[in-house]
Amino acid sequence: MQEFIFIYVELSNPKGKNGKELCDVLIVCDPDIIILSVKEIELTNSGDISVDWSRWQKKKAIEESCGQIYGAEKWIKRATHVITKEGRKSLSFPQSDRRKIHRIAVALGGKREVPIYFGELGKGFVHVFDEYSLNIIINMLDTITDFIKYLNDKEFLSIAGIQTMFLGYEEDLLALYIYNNRMLPINFDCFLVSDGLWSKVTEKPEFITNKEEDRISYV
Repeated sequence: MQEFIFIYVELSNPKGKNGKELCDVLIVCDPDIIILSVKEIELTNSGDISVDWSRWQKKKAIEESCGQIYGAEKWIKRATHVITKEGRKSLSFPQSDRRKIHRIAVALGGKREVPIYFGELGKGFVHVFDEYSLNIIINMLDTITDFIKYLNDKEFLSIAGIQTMFLGYEEDLLALYIYNNRMLPINFDCFLVSDGLWSKVTEKPEFITNKEEDRISYV
């Protein structure tokens, strides 16, 4: 029987150019590399909600995270090994001809009062999660394979030119994904993600039964 070995490393605050912090969290699971940038900015109340949204999005919450992610990706493309925050060489990066980089910005402090946008934000597709959606996603898609498939499927929508509009939140898109046998709709030019889908899916008897059946695998 052929054996398959999966090497996985998750590092916080790895080093990059000139020994500076590369990103907040770096996950390497050959051939995938996940770059996470986490920024927490409290939403201000100036009396003009559009101004408050713009300030929050531009003051590190999203735009500065994207800058850090793109900078980290540029350094990784020239690097051969992960460098820990202590400055030591760690796991080798996957070969450049087959590695796949995923970009995730985690925007904290918006209190779900600010629209969260994601997609092609300058130099590649960036997933943007808040603290609520990230917690739900990593608890639901709690293997590296499931998590990466979800990221790939979301990115494919953008590549295919399918517009995703939100009345709800990221977890409502996840609910649509779970309910649709872990696939996203691709036969439309645009689809609308309603609010409350996640609550409805998690209340379904088959969802609850499946989670109970999965419990043994955590042993």
